[in-house]
Amino acid sequence: MKFSLVVSTLNRTTELASLLASLDAQLFRDFELIIVDQNSDDRLRPVIARYQDRLPIRRLRSGPGVSRGRNVGIGASCGEIIAFPDDDCLYQPDVLARVAAWMERHSHFDVLTVRGSSESHWPTEAARVTKYNVWKRGIEYAMFFRRGVVDRIGGFDESIGPGAKSRWAAGEGTDYLLRALAEKFQIYFEPAIVIDHPHPHRSWEAKYDRSYAYGLGKGHVLRRRGCPLWFIAYQFLRPACHATARLISGQPRRARNYWAAARGICAGWMSTRADAARHATAVSPRAIQRSPRPLAPQTDHA
Repeated sequence: MKFSLVVSTLNRTTELASLLASLDAQLFRDFELIIVDQNSDDRLRPVIARYQDRLPIRRLRSGPGVSRGRNVGIGASCGEIIAFPDDDCLYQPDVLARVAAWMERHSHFDVLTVRGSSESHWPTEAARVTKYNVWKRGIEYAMFFRRGVVDRIGGFDESIGPGAKSRWAAGEGTDYLLRALAEKFQIYFEPAIVIDHPHPHRSWEAKYDRSYAYGLGKGHVLRRRGCPLWFIAYQFLRPACHATARLISGQPRRARNYWAAARGICAGWMSTRADAARHATAVSPRAIQRSPRPLAPQTDHA
């Protein structure tokens, strides 16, 4: 069982070096690493060179947008299992071994999602993933897809995610899982497997902006994927009620942060149908298959 690990990266060198070190320490060695470089310069060359003889690395190029980068990586991948680690996350030495063993034991499941260390509010119980609980059981850097899933549903929607040419700065992973569920693929969440991801300190203003931006993406995906009105109302009211509770308890900054998320969800969902249609750019399976390898100018073997 071979893994294809696709890393879309921009403006990070130290963090990427740490990820490479964690991959070099993996007990399970049957994997390829596809680094999709979105930097305009050559800053990654020395970072990759340190591991070129120890890891099967390919360095590709793409335009901006994390979803676009992942799609370039998908087109170049050849593994049976495809994953999308962030450029600042870390794999504990046994992560790939545990995922491989799980996939071998549970052949009837098509996708495995695991716990991200920064998602402290997520459930701790293993469960089958549905369109209603997926919102807290799947994040981009902690998902593992069998090849057949990606071949069927194609690439990520390039209008969603960090760096996209739209307002939808988040939600691309949830959107991808919802598309898999719509195709009747079986997804399971296993929180006993954890991928480390930093939870960086941010100013309150930065937190407000991030919460609003993530809410926008969530509201957009809620509408795009046809979620029922009662569920959309629940997704809005949950952070709104948290905001009220924090305000009553004398925590105005936390209240404002929750309210930013609620406002974002509402604004994302209320976007016009024309706007949603204009930004719908999910890459089809046919498009991925037409270009199984990136064009030569995009490739750099470091």
